[in-house]
Amino acid sequence: MTCLKLMQFLKLIEEIIEAETPESLPSIMTNYLEVLLNMNGYEGPDVLRSVMKEAEKGDAARQELVVAAFDYVLEFMEAF
Repeated sequence: MTCLKLMQFLKLIEEIIEAETPESLPSIMTNYLEVLLNMNGYEGPDVLRSVMKEAEKGDAARQELVVAAFDYVLEFMEAF
């Protein structure tokens, strides 16, 4: 996993969390589609673990937001 991919994924998660409306989520995802498609092998789980470790430093509410963002990313990619 490269540091750049991790940073890009972190930015994606933040944008999902901060999205003002659910209607804006598909647009956010398409902006990061290349990042998501280029995660291969064990990179995806490594990135998720790294992001979750960072989220665990915050409170339970923050962790829930990160998990919800993960769920959205996974659902989007399954549908894609």
